[in-house]
Amino acid sequence: MHLTAQGKPEAVTIPDVAARPTLPVCQEEDIATYLTRFERVAKLLQLEPSMYAVRLGCLLTAKTADLYVSLSPETTKDYDALKKSADRI
Repeated sequence: MHLTAQGKPEAVTIPDVAARPTLPVCQEEDIATYLTRFERVAKLLQLEPSMYAVRLGCLLTAKTADLYVSLSPETTKDYDALKKSADRI
């Protein structure tokens, strides 16, 4: 906490968490469209590309989640490999 010249505490600005976008959950939509949305939001959030595979795995539902589970651990930790596997949906 910082004090002003009068010895009073400065106002603290708390960022509005609701104003910050979150990564979209994969609904029943075209997987290519979803991956484009995912990548754009991830870039806006300044996520490291090395974390894309981890984040993506948490956002898949229904058929995409089933596909994710069927892939090898090596594939699921590699975002580019995951994208290549998405055409099987």
